Amino acid sequence: MRWNAGPVVENRLKGGLSWWGVWALLQLFSSRDLSPAPDGEGKKSRSPVDGYRLLPTPAHRDSLIPLIEASDPESVRIYGEDAGLPNLPAVPFDFSNNLRKLGFRQRSRSLLTAFKTHRRLARILAKCVPREENLPPAFHPRLIEQIFTMELGLARLRGEEPRLRSLYVTYELAPDSKALVRWARETGADVIHVMHGQRLPTYQLTQATDLILLSKIDEAWFRPRVDPAVRIHCHGHPRLEKIHQTISPPSRDGRTRPRIAFFSQPAEGDYTRERRDEDYRILAGLIGKADVRIRLHPREPVEEALLAMERAGATAFGISGAGLEDDLRWCDAIASSWSTVALEAAACGRGIFWTCAAPERYEASQELREHGIGVLIDSPGKWQPHLDQWTSGPWNAPVVVPDDRLAELGLIGMTGGNMLV
Repeated sequence: MRWNAGPVVENRLKGGLSWWGVWALLQLFSSRDLSPAPDGEGKKSRSPVDGYRLLPTPAHRDSLIPLIEASDPESVRIYGEDAGLPNLPAVPFDFSNNLRKLGFRQRSRSLLTAFKTHRRLARILAKCVPREENLPPAFHPRLIEQIFTMELGLARLRGEEPRLRSLYVTYELAPDSKALVRWARETGADVIHVMHGQRLPTYQLTQATDLILLSKIDEAWFRPRVDPAVRIHCHGHPRLEKIHQTISPPSRDGRTRPRIAFFSQPAEGDYTRERRDEDYRILAGLIGKADVRIRLHPREPVEEALLAMERAGATAFGISGAGLEDDLRWCDAIASSWSTVALEAAACGRGIFWTCAAPERYEASQELREHGIGVLIDSPGKWQPHLDQWTSGPWNAPVVVPDDRLAELGLIGMTGGNMLV
């Protein structure tokens, strides 16, 4: 599923708090859905279950699906996206669904709490943000809507959902995820945050009881940054374990050129369009020397990527429409500026090339290289020695990471399928 990456600001947010307030009041009087839950079971009739907050993009889904598949279906409750598994329907858990499931009194209480919380936050912001730095008109409406969304989710969870024994999440910033995490902690359930990507600070504001890392490499970074009570686990990640077990090492099949899948990143934040163009120019060094397909990030618009390829002279490469596992099976190696898919490539015996003209800006990727995961290609001419090596025989470490090193670094090695031992 590809996200709409355009800078959309809904009309209700453009007019400031007054217009948003009118919109919010109208929501109080919208129709209510009185249909029973899909499973037809009441809250009190169910034993505690394990909850999973499922998001649509592959890195999120694939981090939790192996755990769901290994669980007793009777003890699983999925919130959000449908997992596509038999007899495991998902509970839609977004603003509109939560609103429809609640009555006027619960909606009103949620909205009132949102206004009160926003007032406190606005006073704090007024002390922190210099007056000359005007916040955009949509800032405060968006903030209060985030709080309102969380409060609606909490009201629904407290009113109709079975208690959780544990909750598994891959992302805690979204307001509906915040509602689930807060409710789980209120009721004494464990909250297990399974990391879906590299350690970006905006993703690590965690209220979890347990943190499942992609590898031991990240442990020293996380330990001083999370609450001392948080239990950190780094002896196998479900997504990497599944890749390791289901995708065999590549086969040459008589080919004379290697296949390389480039995992692109959107131009956003400090990864500017100019930096992305430089990395595409590095990739263009493979023209006529390797078969290359480009896999876009879910947030990356196709049109922007095509323009970047044109500017870099990389139009000879096609854009992949295949799934992640299909792209990994196809290739001999992956290339990326800083994608976490390098770990998945390592787990299934693919080579790893970090194609990055400014490697010093990506600390996590640099640390992976220092631990023997992949090699840096920071100019088009750096490809040739590795292409020559592939022609004369298989790539060796650190291009390809051997299994014993994967286990040593904690990418694989779950004990009996359990991450929490």
